[in-house]
Amino acid sequence: MRPRKSVLAAIAVFTVVALTLSLLTINGQLSSTFEGVRVGTLNPITIDHQLPAVAAANIVSGMHSTPLFIGFTRNFPLLLQTVTSYVAAGWPASQIHVFDNSGTMDSNELGLLTPSNPFFCNYTMLTDVYGVNVDWTPSLLTFAQLQNLYISTAIKNKWDAFFWSHMDVAILPDSDAENFESFYSRVLSCVKEHTASPNWGFLWFRYDWLSYVNVKAMKSLGAWDPLIPYYTTDCDMNARLRLSGFSTAECTAGHIFDVGAAIANLSDFFFEPKDMDHYRELKVELDALHDDKHGHPTGRLSWQKGQTGGEGEPFYVDPNGFQRGLDVWINTGKDVRFKTCGTGGTVVEELLVTLRCRWTAAKCVRTDDYFIMDITSID
Repeated sequence: MRPRKSVLAAIAVFTVVALTLSLLTINGQLSSTFEGVRVGTLNPITIDHQLPAVAAANIVSGMHSTPLFIGFTRNFPLLLQTVTSYVAAGWPASQIHVFDNSGTMDSNELGLLTPSNPFFCNYTMLTDVYGVNVDWTPSLLTFAQLQNLYISTAIKNKWDAFFWSHMDVAILPDSDAENFESFYSRVLSCVKEHTASPNWGFLWFRYDWLSYVNVKAMKSLGAWDPLIPYYTTDCDMNARLRLSGFSTAECTAGHIFDVGAAIANLSDFFFEPKDMDHYRELKVELDALHDDKHGHPTGRLSWQKGQTGGEGEPFYVDPNGFQRGLDVWINTGKDVRFKTCGTGGTVVEELLVTLRCRWTAAKCVRTDDYFIMDITSID
């Protein structure tokens, strides 16, 4: 068995109580399962509704402006795992902002959805136990629209930059490092190293699984193109950034896993970094979830189809129909990306795909591998 610190041993005694009383209680009603989703003993809180202590080695002293935005649409167990891993890794909970983008307006805030509903989100858990901020979007936003909401939120709060992360990732500090430094501390070091110049745009940690965004750069480019709603909208933004003289960089702060299920017990994220047995077993578990997601026979995003409940609840939509409609919109967005004279995928800047050809008379020519622009048709 993996060694436990005393606080984790205490938590283990209460896992069943915590799971039923804290995670699955909605307006006094108990639900026994998250339909179609691997849950395990999800909840790391104790009987008095307190999180385990964050390891002292993961805590960074002083105040730092690091607002972290996480968008949620469906599958609460994955969101909770993401939030748990960030908090356990030392990210200040008060600087984490969850945007409920389920399209159900105030239904989750009022506790009207049940855990089997893909769009269920437990606000009380996130705010009262974890101490993070939660707000709901006025409607279901696309990826590009959600990014623009992040930018406008930063502007309203006078934040020059912000972080955003996907809701289906897990964070783990690198205990194997020769000189251990917490994930959060390494993030701060990366920011200091790569954003000294005013002409930076994005700082990535495992591409955009965690991103740091320059608000000034976003405003100068007119933000994200809402006409390219999902996939390839990042290619469009990245091209416009670089072609406008803004830099993008990547940095490593620890492990980030892209996962489609939750680990057996979220309390395992709270451990002392020097406990190498615990660290290595947790890393193996997360590596396996990462590999399972990327090797899934029905695709990396199969986790999005795991929950099918909620019929009769506010804003109910058939989950399968929702996915089919989303797939149509994703493919349409790729076509829009092509018609702006982009590349439909990886940006090919050396082929003169420039800003001034967006939505002009220029033709795009498709080859087997990419799209190029026919410059003879440029005005």
